[in-house]
Amino acid sequence: TIKSGGLEGDDVIGAWQGKYKRYVPLKGFADDEKGVHGTGSGFNIKGKESQRAMGRRSRSGSPLANAINDTTKVAIRNRKNEVGNALLGLVENNPNNDLWEVFTEDNPEVSRRIKRQKNPLTGEVEEVVESMPVPMAMFSDNYFTTKRDGETHYIKIKDDRLMSAMKNLGVDQGGDVIRTMGNITRIMSSLNTSFNPEFIVSNFARDIQTAIMNIQGEQTRKDGRLEGKAIAAQTAKDVRHAMRSIYRNLRGKEAKTET
Repeated sequence: TIKSGGLEGDDVIGAWQGKYKRYVPLKGFADDEKGVHGTGSGFNIKGKESQRAMGRRSRSGSPLANAINDTTKVAIRNRKNEVGNALLGLVENNPNNDLWEVFTEDNPEVSRRIKRQKNPLTGEVEEVVESMPVPMAMFSDNYFTTKRDGETHYIKIKDDRLMSAMKNLGVDQGGDVIRTMGNITRIMSSLNTSFNPEFIVSNFARDIQTAIMNIQGEQTRKDGRLEGKAIAAQTAKDVRHAMRSIYRNLRGKEAKTET
């Protein structure tokens, strides 16, 4: 999945497969320690896909839990990277330096600055224009990053709205919309149920009918829990007594035993 999603190249995957025949993820933290597992926000993909083994002195987390977590994390990053690659293809097929530009570590963005230096021939201090590569990884807020064959591509989007949408809009932000719609749905449900006097009466009648039908079904089934017992009629008669006892209990009175 890491290879097919473009998160790592063939050389890295080949090195892993050549070195580790049976890999057990002894990493993470034990139950009494805290760990952080993230997949990033929005569709931005950056950072390494693995950690270097440096040994440890503390107890690792569950290998099974680590394997499940790694698989889930890679699947999410893979899907996000597909979106980033689609944008990368759009930018490459529609070059427009006024709207966006693409850079890599081998072809970084450069900034021009004036540098004062001494002329070795004349001995005088001169000002010259110097081009310096921008440390793009340190200024990640200025770029939308995605990976292709393991190589990070830095897309500099010059439209603030598009940049904000690509870096921030995703499943994480969609949760706010879902929570808002959920609150509205619960309010509408309450208006039709808890806050509706008609519903209380009609729903109570339906519940009694459903209970009697279920009891009769258990009585007539060969493997029913109530096979051979005729209690449906008595249950219907006991509803009035049960309601009276509940009412007395809610009023703080001692319930009377009725037969």
